[in-house]
Amino acid sequence: MKQYVLLLILGICLFSNCTPTLQTMRSWEQIEVLKSGYLIIFLDSEQEKIDKLYTFGYDKRADKLTEKQEKQQGKIIEIFNKNFTFCPVYFTRDTLGTDYVFLNRNAQPDESIRPKEGSPFFGKFENRFVDEYGDEEREIYVFQIFDKDNQRLRSPFPAYVELQGYPAINVNMAFPINSLDKRLHTYFAKPRGKR
Repeated sequence: MKQYVLLLILGICLFSNCTPTLQTMRSWEQIEVLKSGYLIIFLDSEQEKIDKLYTFGYDKRADKLTEKQEKQQGKIIEIFNKNFTFCPVYFTRDTLGTDYVFLNRNAQPDESIRPKEGSPFFGKFENRFVDEYGDEEREIYVFQIFDKDNQRLRSPFPAYVELQGYPAINVNMAFPINSLDKRLHTYFAKPRGKR
């Protein structure tokens, strides 16, 4: 009897280590859906502030802020276009609703841009607080990918990358975006049972 109990416990332990978790299985599905879908990236926008400046007659300040915003968003668009090839990417300033107006390569709204068929995923730039060594938290800026249910993609799927220097966009942003793209391609290329 002891042998059967021991064998049963051993079998459960071995089986549980060999069977992918629900989370891992969800990651497999997410990466396959993302590969056949597309990514909508929400760019930070100061449009509300710009509109108020125009309303109160501060046209020069509004123009300057608009120019700065378009330049910064244009850099982000350029970095993604050069460094992210895993799936089609669309950019918008909108964060509410589903009728997005997408931006062209020059960060100008272009109503002719329409996403391809497939499921949307969403990319967001956000602050996160991390406790790396159990002593104190530090704030980091990250780019994260979310599914249509607003669930952040989970490990082992590459869920986010830290952006050095964001929101001051610089060349250092290209490396983590390129790294995320490579990790996605590598993960997707693995046979399903090996992920």
